[in-house]
Amino acid sequence: MIKKLLGAVGGVILLVVSLILVVKDINQGLQSVTVLTYYGFSPYFFYVIGLVFGAYKIVYLITNKQSLNEIFQGPEAFSAQARMSLFLIFLVAAIYIIIYNAVSGFQPLTLVETLGFVFLAIDYL
Repeated sequence: MIKKLLGAVGGVILLVVSLILVVKDINQGLQSVTVLTYYGFSPYFFYVIGLVFGAYKIVYLITNKQSLNEIFQGPEAFSAQARMSLFLIFLVAAIYIIIYNAVSGFQPLTLVETLGFVFLAIDYL
């Protein structure tokens, strides 16, 4: 029950905050390019992943269809491996965003994004 609640909160956080961060970065355009993004150290890719998985989690919680869940987890035989892979992806994304936040300066929205990834990682554990 707690894991499902954390997954729901994580999905909402990821959808809303990722949408804000993606739109903000699109509006800033090339002005937001720093030395870190020039060398490829940018969490923008994880914002898009957060957008996709946040929307997926909300739709799955509303519909509660097992066929929708099998899109990311696959058939039952590979469900445990897929869940562990998603757990590791979300955990790596959270750690990566924390490191980026520490190096580039304090950004509260990216910390909230990290919290969403941690909640989804706990949900897939």
